Amino acid sequence: MSYHHNYGAWDRNLYARLHPAVQHSIREVNTRGVEHALMESTMLGYMMGKGYSFHDALRIVEYEYQM
Repeated sequence: MSYHHNYGAWDRNLYARLHPAVQHSIREVNTRGVEHALMESTMLGYMMGKGYSFHDALRIVEYEYQM
């Protein structure tokens, strides 16, 4: 039984999907601080993992997580 997996394409797709969330959070560091940016990027990643688009996830997270 082989457990070898090819994650190359999966990794590129994941990177492409999460890149906007990471870039948004990097910009947030300058205005909101590191803790806020890390929390927000984590929540965005979670929401996007659940199937939300970046823009929908951002709208939900920013509404729910107002610091």
